[in-house]
Amino acid sequence: MAQKFLCVYHDWLATFQGLGYERAGRLLVAALEYDIDGKPPDLDGNLKFVWPLIQASIDRNHEHYKNICETNRRNVSSRYDRIRPNTTEYDRSKENTIEEKKTEEKRIEPKKADAFREFVLEEVGAEYGGDLYDALREFSAFRTKVKAPLTDNAKTRLLSKLKTFPKHQWVDILHQSIDKGWKDIYPLKKEEPEKVTQNPFVRMLMEEGEL
Repeated sequence: MAQKFLCVYHDWLATFQGLGYERAGRLLVAALEYDIDGKPPDLDGNLKFVWPLIQASIDRNHEHYKNICETNRRNVSSRYDRIRPNTTEYDRSKENTIEEKKTEEKRIEPKKADAFREFVLEEVGAEYGGDLYDALREFSAFRTKVKAPLTDNAKTRLLSKLKTFPKHQWVDILHQSIDKGWKDIYPLKKEEPEKVTQNPFVRMLMEEGEL
């Protein structure tokens, strides 16, 4: 069930005041129409640059409302399951019908968004993001293997932390944590010179001036 209202945030006020009453009214009407049918409006002038902010807020509200409905549905289903042993044959038949409807609803629901894919497309792009996407999935599989699977919130925190490091190091940072068995990501460790020179072949090349 779609929500029957549009949530207008206080921080929209400064934007509306800067547009003037007429253009602010056009923007509000466009927001209501988008909230109802999901079709992006055809706006002109500076309204085109303001609209993405409004659209993002509406989309977040829809997702939040959808999550609330799903939680309520699970709660009702849970209560129904608790009284199941005392139900009659007729009630169990009704329950089977409800379960079949749930299965059909799940079948037609869109697949859950892939946070890793969205991150790669936004930060790197499809053409060059293959290695990063593979590294993120490999790190996620590693976390599952060590019985510390990444939740949706944990993925968000991981991606936020990854952005604090230089972009060209992201793949190596993820591989470093996998190789060393770390459940978190850290800056790349620099190879210590004294350990390098312990290799006889490297020392020979250094002595001959090849390194």
